[in-house]
Amino acid sequence: HGATIDGRPVGTFGRVAAFSCYPTKNLGALGDAGVVGTLETGIAERVRLLRQYGWRQRQVSVEVGMNSRLDDLQAAILRVQLRHLDADNARRERIASRYETGLAASMSGGIRLPDRIPGHVHHQYTIRCIDEGVGGASRRDRLAGHLAREGIMSAVLYPVPLHLQPAYAPFQDPVFAPCTVAEKTCRDLLCLPMHPSLTDEAIDRVIEAVRSFPGTPA
Repeated sequence: HGATIDGRPVGTFGRVAAFSCYPTKNLGALGDAGVVGTLETGIAERVRLLRQYGWRQRQVSVEVGMNSRLDDLQAAILRVQLRHLDADNARRERIASRYETGLAASMSGGIRLPDRIPGHVHHQYTIRCIDEGVGGASRRDRLAGHLAREGIMSAVLYPVPLHLQPAYAPFQDPVFAPCTVAEKTCRDLLCLPMHPSLTDEAIDRVIEAVRSFPGTPA
């Protein structure tokens, strides 16, 4: 939420855009929530139908819909959160900059930092832990364990690429499999703490913990 590409807000490039407002998102509710945006009246009307059983009037379904209503409490929370979105995203940018400065030396120790892209709002701060080709636990898993012992939470959010998910595996095209880049990327990724409420002291503690990981240049 709030990201831009060449100065243009994400969500304005197509006819319709969908945003998750899960609690961990930049614009988060207290529970499951989401928003659909469009400038087209027909699309807006159909979305309203689909979100509530396909009702055009109460208890009269004109097409198959679902229960996807945003309740009043979640909507109220999001209205308040929206006022703080730009300031929170600016804080995320400062946190990312502090990480980049503090962890720059770690790049030579198998840690890869995310590229800095104008308009990025840093929903996550995700690093790559490049393995040195030895057996045993991966560098990513060893770093996650090291951080846990230091009392710092990290996260592996996407451990299995889509083409290896059981639901999609039957549809794999042998011409394009295996997807080695996706598989390696999923083995390498680790998310460091990222939230606008993080203090500079907390960020520095994360940086020092990563830098103290064996094999990481200080």
